[in-house]
Amino acid sequence: MPVSADAWIVLIALAVMIAAMVGDRLSPPAAVVGATGAVYALGVIEADDALSGLSNPAAITIAGLYLVAGAVSRAQLLQPLVARLVGDSGVGRRSLARLAVPSALGSSFLANTPIVAMLVPVVVKWCDERRVSASRFLLPLSYATILGGTLTVIGTSTTLVASGLARDAGLGEFGLFEPARISWPIVLVGLAVTIGVGPLLLPPRRRPPDDPDERPFTTAMQVVADGPLVGRSVDDAGLRELDGVYLVAIERRNGAVVAPVSPDRRLDVEDRLVFVGDVARVRDLHAVDGLTPLDDASLDGDLHEVVVGGSSPLVGRSIRDAGFRQRHGAAVVALHRADGHLGTQ
Repeated sequence: MPVSADAWIVLIALAVMIAAMVGDRLSPPAAVVGATGAVYALGVIEADDALSGLSNPAAITIAGLYLVAGAVSRAQLLQPLVARLVGDSGVGRRSLARLAVPSALGSSFLANTPIVAMLVPVVVKWCDERRVSASRFLLPLSYATILGGTLTVIGTSTTLVASGLARDAGLGEFGLFEPARISWPIVLVGLAVTIGVGPLLLPPRRRPPDDPDERPFTTAMQVVADGPLVGRSVDDAGLRELDGVYLVAIERRNGAVVAPVSPDRRLDVEDRLVFVGDVARVRDLHAVDGLTPLDDASLDGDLHEVVVGGSSPLVGRSIRDAGFRQRHGAAVVALHRADGHLGTQ
């Protein structure tokens, strides 16, 4: 049976969409919207079909679940519970079981990603206090929440979407615990393997130190033209009194680098100031009148620390060339390199 032209268009659109996401060329929302728009523009689907996903009850339910999870996260309702579960136990399989089993049950009713995000700081702190590697607990925690999410319809977005498709096909919606009829044996076996074999296979990994003197971040700011800092000395500008952040170099417009920086050094228009210190104190720099972050990096949202792996496509590329802001919707405000300071790069 020959394949219709519309079917070929859909297949090509899907292939391009998947390739764009796998190759990290586009964010998932941009790739999906682009593929849908292309299929609609070519007349394969109607406007109602293109917009039907936005009115799907499953999508609205997923959004509601993330709102609930966000509220639980901000209220820090799970942290005391986890601390009580593992607080007085040892660091072996018993403590892992006391963490993994309740996490799996909790993820049956809340999205697993927010649960993991909420529990990671508690688990890391608990491991640091006992001087054990958190890597032996974090990956099993993730697996446990993934397994637990398969017990109910609202545990994962996948089952919610499947329930919506079944309803649209006239087969009726899934009951709340209907997935558990199939998944509960898998969950039990998965938890048993995770708790029993996980500690044997997971190597201990050393976490980077929290001390900013041991792990300094580098960030750069620029002197604003016609700002209050132009013509003032570093000392007069108050740039030697910042808590946890230190001015280590000034790069002039002509490319000349001043390092070290003396207190009486005068600031000029478009000077690039390089600071080293605690990433949490970067906000202090953004509050200094007359300084602006390079590339207009805003701190209106939260600060997050991410690690570039050895096999990452970002290795060897500049932040601008990688299109970091456009692709991830975030700005880089500070950098740390494990083998030493970044200097004025």
